[in-house]
Amino acid sequence: FIGVLIGMSWNTCFNAFVVGPPATAGVWNTIGCDVWACLGWYVVLQVVLAVVSGARDKGKKKTELDRVTILLNLKCFAVLFGVTTGASNLALWGFVQSKVPHDHYHLLAVVAACVASCWTLFKIGAAVRYFINSDDGVVDDFENLWERFTEETEDGALAMSTSHLIVQVVRFSITGVLPLPTGAIPPGFHATTYDAKVLFGCGLICAVLIPIWDLCLPITNKTVLRYKGWLKKITSNCGAFCWLYSFTWGIQAVANKPGPPGALLVALFVTIFGFSLIFGLDAIADLPCTGETADREITAQVAPVSILIGFSWKQAFAA
Repeated sequence: FIGVLIGMSWNTCFNAFVVGPPATAGVWNTIGCDVWACLGWYVVLQVVLAVVSGARDKGKKKTELDRVTILLNLKCFAVLFGVTTGASNLALWGFVQSKVPHDHYHLLAVVAACVASCWTLFKIGAAVRYFINSDDGVVDDFENLWERFTEETEDGALAMSTSHLIVQVVRFSITGVLPLPTGAIPPGFHATTYDAKVLFGCGLICAVLIPIWDLCLPITNKTVLRYKGWLKKITSNCGAFCWLYSFTWGIQAVANKPGPPGALLVALFVTIFGFSLIFGLDAIADLPCTGETADREITAQVAPVSILIGFSWKQAFAA
C-alpha cells in the first residue's frame, strides 16, 4: 500500500514541481518527467538492495545473525521498492496509453512498448551489477543475494505495470470506455452489474491460466525460465486487477455510492475478500497432498492478492 502511494504520488509531485500539471505542461514534457521519475526509482532500488544485501561490504566479516538480518531486510526493502518502482512505471505507461488512439492496436502496442523498455533497462542494470560484482574476480554469497533479489524485484515491477495496462485494454473491450491512466473510473461513467461479472470472470480465467503455463511450458533454460516467470506473474496480477475493478464496478452499480464512501466500501470489501483468499491459499498449501512445487506456486499468488488490497486502499485515499 505504501509502495503504491509513494510511486504514483512521486510521479505526480515530480511533474508538478518540474514542468507543472499535465494540462499545462503538455504531453511530451509530462512523459519526459515520468521517465526520469521511473529511472530514479530504478536506480534507488539498485543502490538500496546493494547496501542492504551487504554486497559492498566485502571486507567485513558477517556472523550468522548478520546473515539472517540481511535476508529479512532484503525481503522487506525488495517488496517496498519493487512496488514503488512498478507503481511509478505504471503511472508513466498508463499516461502514455491514455494519449494514443483508443483502439486495440494502439493500446496493446503500449503494452509491448512497456515490456520492451523494462527488458532493456533490466539488461543494462544486469550489466552494471556484473561489472561491479566482478571487480575483484570473485562473486560472493552477498553479491549473489543482491543479484537474486534485484531480479525478483524487477520481475514484480514489470508484472505490475504490464498487467495494469492489459487490464485497461480488457476494461475498454468490455465497456468501450478507456479508464483513467491510474485505473480510476472516468467521470460520468457507470458500469453495469453485467460488466462487473464479465470482468470478474476474466480474473477467474487468469487464475486458471497460471497452472496451464506450467503444464504447457516445461522450460529449463535459465533465461527463458525468467520470461516464463514474467508470464505467470503478469497473469496473476491481471487476475488481481480484474477482481479489483470488478468489485469497484459492482459496488458502484449496486450501492451507487460515488466518491469517498464508495471507494471506502470497495476497499473494505476487497480487503475481506483478499484476506479470505490468502488464508484459503495458505490452508491449501499446508495440505499434505500438495507437494513442494505446488506449495511454491500457491504461495506465489499471495503477492498479487496483496497488491489487490493495496490498490483498493490507494483508491480510497485518492477519492
